[in-house]
Amino acid sequence: MKPINQIKAIGTVTKAPKYYEKPGSQFISFSLAVERSFKGKDDRPIFDYFNCKAFGPIAVQIEQEAEQGDILSIEGYLTTRRYQMNDEKRFVTEIVVESVEKLEVPPTSEQSEKTLA
Repeated sequence: MKPINQIKAIGTVTKAPKYYEKPGSQFISFSLAVERSFKGKDDRPIFDYFNCKAFGPIAVQIEQEAEQGDILSIEGYLTTRRYQMNDEKRFVTEIVVESVEKLEVPPTSEQSEKTLA
């Protein structure tokens, strides 16, 4: 069986994406909050927070279209890397985004009532 490393997620951009550009190279990083399918105590939603990054045209698209609070549908793969900070090895798991779509937020019933009034 061929190994599969694929992830799809829909979530909210938690803070403004950080975009970097060098001649011939574009890179962006951002965090995505994804709500779990079950609730926690007091019926509150539970979120997982994923570090995401993208390169090239996808990075440019995200930089132009996405900002904090937007809902994105992403597809990509998981990657891990390690680095050293203050003589301590650290490991990071990230989603490398290969495709992205900005989703429209349906209006809440309160917003709909204001529009109809």
